[in-house]
Parts: sequence; structure tokens; C-alpha cells
Amino acid sequence: MKFAFWIPRRSHLKILCPVAAAARQRGDHCLALYPSGALRGPKDDARAAVGVDPALVPFDAAREVADEVDAEIHLRDVDWTVAVGLRTAPAIRAYTRASGVRWACLDHLGDNLLAVLESDKEAFADWDLATTLAEGPRLAAAGEALGGHPRGNWAVSNAFFEFELTGYPELDQLDLPGMTREACRAKWNLPQGQNIVLFAPAARPANLSRLRRWWWGRRDYPFLARQVRRFCDRHGALLLTKTRAKHGDPAWLAGLSDFYIGETCYYPFDTLELLVACDAVVGFVSALAVEAAAVGRPQVWLHAWPPEKSEWPANLPLRRRFFLAPGGLWNHAGARAMNAFGPRWRQHLRHWAEWGAWPVLTDQGRAAMRGALERWAGAVDGKSAERFLDLLEDQRGR
Repeated sequence: MKFAFWIPRRSHLKILCPVAAAARQRGDHCLALYPSGALRGPKDDARAAVGVDPALVPFDAAREVADEVDAEIHLRDVDWTVAVGLRTAPAIRAYTRASGVRWACLDHLGDNLLAVLESDKEAFADWDLATTLAEGPRLAAAGEALGGHPRGNWAVSNAFFEFELTGYPELDQLDLPGMTREACRAKWNLPQGQNIVLFAPAARPANLSRLRRWWWGRRDYPFLARQVRRFCDRHGALLLTKTRAKHGDPAWLAGLSDFYIGETCYYPFDTLELLVACDAVVGFVSALAVEAAAVGRPQVWLHAWPPEKSEWPANLPLRRRFFLAPGGLWNHAGARAMNAFGPRWRQHLRHWAEWGAWPVLTDQGRAAMRGALERWAGAVDGKSAERFLDLLEDQRGR
């Protein structure tokens, strides 16, 4: 078959590249497409990662896309165009599908479910195939649409069963050559004989006021980071901060860290490599818990704000059930959760920094972690991309 991969941002490569790699192993033909000026980072990164045959082709508006596609790469001959997220490229999809181009959608950590909760069945417009990760979140979202969402009804609830289940292709990267502790430490120039804590710094939740975030960043964030540093020093561990540009880290954070690494590569995904290299994860609650659980690292998660004040309302029910509740990704035997708000939270953090034990993953914790991961992300068996391609192959002649 012939695939085109739509890449509006570099972060989509961590999901698209495992699919492209699996397709190329099957002998399929892969193209990489990006909108002009919108790809974050060097375009050659996408070319090398996806293994595109012709050079990347820049696109702008929908009509310009179609004209250039017809002239340059014959998109009408492509069996499927693959993208991440139901909200991706609506104008381009609508225009090209009129010419017979079929579009398939991969999910990024349940964002497709959120898109349907927020926009009803309209989210499926101009998609020929849409996927999500696992059955549990799909059922929970369907129940939320039926009973909890203001616009909920049976039609919206049933819409969730239009999703096909694949698991999470990003995690297929854990089967790549070199995904060992020793190899990853050598690649990133990390010492082999010392414990390393990977610190996940604070993002900026959009649901909080700018004043609240500014005040927290000036007063509470430095205190929290110092406690993490004290905990590492007491246990003789190095502090590796893995950040993203969107976090807008304060200047002092790099100086507090032994290693400070930003966004560099999505295939192989630098975050997965650093999780494999480290011994424990400490950070502010985030979806990084998915990757940390897949790698099997003990975790300590800091809740900087009550979830009701930092999560999008439509996303909160799923967060509660699969992340916050006992047995969820932030709250199981392999992960410890601590509040960084409310009464006496500073005393609790100081006590952890001065007396807290080094996190060790027991058999019980490992089983709990795997259960929490698979409830949210589906089977983690290195075959998510293959399942997705099988779906496209099954629908090829329809």
C-alpha cells in the first residue's frame, strides 16, 4: 500500500514514525507531508524518521494543497493519509476527500475521546477511520456522554464505538534496538554507576489564571524544586530534568539540575530513552506517567493544584477514573502522589525530602503499574502500529 503521513508538528512523529516503520517493513510506500512553516524543527528530521521516498512537499491552504498534491506526489494514488488527532487539518481533509483521498486518525493519549465529548459526532467529520487506545476509556467516555455531558445523548454515546482500538503506537518504540539502560546512558553521556532521578517540571495549565500561575512560579515552584534537589542529594542521585519548550521553565531550573535536556528527537523518542536510562521519576502530574509506567520506573507525582482547577472540565471525569483514582496511573502501588497545595503541604514536602525512602518497585507495584497502564493505553506489546495497519488493510477494498 501507499501511505501519506500528515505532520503539522514534530511531536506527532513519536506516534507516526512507528507506524511508518512498520509499514516500510511490510514493503509499503511512505510519504511525509507537512504544512509550510508549521513544522517545529528541521524538516530533515521528519524526512529521516518517516523514511519518505520523495522529498517533503510543503503545503499551505486547502486548495493549494490539492493542486500541489496532484502535481507533485499524486495523492489520489495514496491508499491512506494518516494523521494524529481528530481536530487535525479539517480544511485539507474536507477538500481532498472529495477527490477520493481516505484519511485515518491515530490517537494521542485519549485526545480523540475528548474531541468527541466536546464537539459530539461532528469530530468524526471527514475521517474514514478513527482510532483510540483502549476499551476502558472508550466505555467511560460513552457513559459520560450519556449521563454527564450537558449535550449528552444516545447518539453521542454510541459514537464512541466508531473508534477502532489499537493501543498506543508511541510505546512500540520500546522495542527499538538500543532501548536498554546501558545503551541509553551511553547515548546521553550519563554515568553508568549512579542513580538518576528524572524530574518532570511544571507545565502551565490553561485553566488557571495568569496571576495564579505567576504567583505560584515565584513562590511555590522554587520551594518544590529545592525539595526534589534535596531528596536527590540525600540519596546520592543525579537530577536530570527533562523539559519541553511549552513549559516555559524559569532560568534557575537548569542550574538546579545536573542534566537539563529539552526536546531533541521524537524517533527514537528522547523521553523514552531517558526514562529507560533513569532509576526513578519525580514530577508534576502529567501524561508522562504513561511512558514511565511502560518503561517500569517507580514514580513520585506532585499535585501542584487541585485537579478541578487545572483540568479541562470535559477531561476531568477520565482523569479521575484512570489517573487520580486508586489504581490509576498517578495513584498505585508503584507511584506515590503528594499534594503541593492545601494545609501543611510544605511540611509534608520537607519531610519527604529529608526522610523519604528511595522509591523501589516491588512485584506488587510492578503489577499495579502495568494494570493502570493497560487500562488506559491498551496492550503494550510492541504491536500497536501493526494493529493499526491491519485495520487499514482490512478496509482497503471497501
